[in-house]
Amino acid sequence: MTTTTHLDSALAEALGDKAHAIHELKAKDAHFRGLLEQNHELWLKIQQIEKGMVAVEDAVLETLRKQRLALLDQIAARL
Repeated sequence: MTTTTHLDSALAEALGDKAHAIHELKAKDAHFRGLLEQNHELWLKIQQIEKGMVAVEDAVLETLRKQRLALLDQIAARL
């Protein structure tokens, strides 16, 4: 899978109904693309922790989740 596919998978959980708008903005807006990349990195970290691949304290996981929610808010606002 390519990074683009992974980004789309990560966003599908929260913004799947906006797929067309996400693709359009991703193609022409570098800042938006950066937000997507940050979201993807956080999503991957969260997935690894939740699957037990990485051990962290609960507070760390909670912080990562809050950071991702803030990014999703920024992404949604641009859509």
